[in-house]
Order: sequence, then C-alpha cells, then structure tokens
Amino acid sequence: RKPGTRSKYSLAHDPSNPRLADELVGSAEKDPANVEHIISRHNKSASQHLKANDLSKAEDALQKAVAASEGVGGDSAPLRKLLAHTANLYGSLEYRRKHFDAAIVYITQAKQLDVVSDANLFNMSDALLRVRRYSEAEEAASNAVEALERRGSGQTHGNSPNSPGHASYLVMCATNLAVAQQRLMRPPQVVTASYQKALGISEAELGDLHPITQQIKDELTNFTLANYHDQSPHATSAGRRLPPIGKSVPAAEPQPHPASSSAKPSTAPRPADPRPPSK
Repeated sequence: RKPGTRSKYSLAHDPSNPRLADELVGSAEKDPANVEHIISRHNKSASQHLKANDLSKAEDALQKAVAASEGVGGDSAPLRKLLAHTANLYGSLEYRRKHFDAAIVYITQAKQLDVVSDANLFNMSDALLRVRRYSEAEEAASNAVEALERRGSGQTHGNSPNSPGHASYLVMCATNLAVAQQRLMRPPQVVTASYQKALGISEAELGDLHPITQQIKDELTNFTLANYHDQSPHATSAGRRLPPIGKSVPAAEPQPHPASSSAKPSTAPRPADPRPPSK
C-alpha cells in the first residue's frame, strides 16, 4: 500500500471538516510502526475530554486519530482494537450530541472492527428507539443483554462486571427490550416477561430498594394495569398503552424509558456515566 492511501479500516468521518494534523499523518507515513502509538494517544485524550464533557475537544482528538489511521495499511489485531476504540468514542460523542443516526453508524463500525463498549450497547438500543427503528432496537437490546450478561461472568469492556455502571447498563438494556416490544405491539405476555426479567436483574444487581428497581416496578405495574385490566392476559394489542419515545435524555445520564405517559417522572438518581466507554 502506498503512503497516504486510505486504510481498509479507516473510519467514516465528516468530510466537511478540514484535514487535521497534516504533520501527524506525515510522520505516520515515515514511521508506520508509530501509528498505533499515535492513535492510542489521541484516543486517550478523547476519552478524557468526553469524561469532562468537553465534546469539541473530544472531537478534535478523534479527528486526529482518524487522520493518523489513514496513513497506514494492514489489518493487525492491535490496529483493529485501536480503531474500534476510536469508533466507540465517536459513537458516544454523537449520542451525547443527540445525532442518533451518526451514533448508530459509528457503533456499528466498532462492532465490525472488534467490540462494542458497555455504554454503547445501551446507546445503540436507545438510539434505534429514538429514530423509530423498533425491530432493530428489539434485536440490539436483546443482544446487548446477552453480551452484558456474558461480560458479567468475567469479561470486561469499559466497566467492571461488578461496577454500578455495568449493572445499570444491563438493567437499562433489558428495559429497552420491553419498550421496543411495546412499540412493535408484541403480545402483552411477551412484554410482561421482558419487564419481569429487567426487574429481576435490577433486584439482583442493584438491590430491591434501589430507585431504578422501584421505577421498573412502577413501569411494570402501569403496563399491567393498562393491558390486563378487565381483560384476559391473552388479550390482543388493541388499545395498548405505549411508552413515549424520543424525549430528550442526556446521554451522560441514561435511564430506562418510562413505560407509559401516565408514569410519574422518576426521582431516581441517574447512574454515574462510566465513560470512557471502551478499553
């Protein structure tokens, strides 16, 4: 591959942005062995800026990481992991900006390259809900629950399996599954089973008295009253009460969707955002 050609694993980025760090790309072309170090350094900087909620500086660092990646060929495992980290960080950045379609693109790239962070497993299901791609949201939430449960057995990607951040993302993904199923008019017993699983996970991981656990109990109660009151548990979906989708929720403080428009706003403290989202 000639110097300056685009890497097979280069990330998509906004073509309207000016080319950054020309001298960085030049040094990468002269010393390809240094590229991984350069990308890693800018990923780390972007992570720190995201943690400080300085999105502009985070984007600047990520653009430099992408620019460096364009000066190298090959598909080594270390390079793939670094670029997956860059894609995860870009996904979190775009999600926080409420650019949900862009977030979906970057998180998909991270999955293709290596692995999706805990935060972005939630962000993906939530972003798909917000752009009304409900079938994909259902699949993403289901896959996220399975992935987070596997990571809870010892594999970690961004959060300790015993950390509140990991547990909170697991609970929220399980709740998003129920929300997606409601939007798709799945049978009430299917949605109920998903809420019950989310509640069971929350009780086990966060505790019975945790505010998120109490909120899920309220959501399950609201759904039950809306769907089973004066009806058989096998009633059709006609008249089913649906949760509101697309409310503006700060990405740094994710929480489960309310189950219905009649649910009271949660007073639960939001789980601490454990970003940077991946390692």
